[in-house]
Amino acid sequence: MRLFFGILLAIFLCLASTTSYGQEAPICGERAEVVQTLEEKYQEVPVALALANSGSVVELFTSPNGATWTLTVTTPLGKTCLIGAGEAWTRLVPVVRGEDS
Repeated sequence: MRLFFGILLAIFLCLASTTSYGQEAPICGERAEVVQTLEEKYQEVPVALALANSGSVVELFTSPNGATWTLTVTTPLGKTCLIGAGEAWTRLVPVVRGEDS
């Protein structure tokens, strides 16, 4: 599970540090409104979350069949922004090394 959260954090850091030329500003709003919109429009629900060193909460939302996904960040002040979205989310089974099968 730590690996999964580590990967989510790495994705967040990569997306947050990328300079976007010619792209729109991130979509932000109150968390309750963002969550409601994701659920109603895409049937996405939260499936994972992580606490960033900054105190922000990173959440991953996916639709039941993995057709769509959205990555959000909520600041300590309560502002939620979409930082990534896409299609074809696949949940991986963690590989445990060093254990006998």
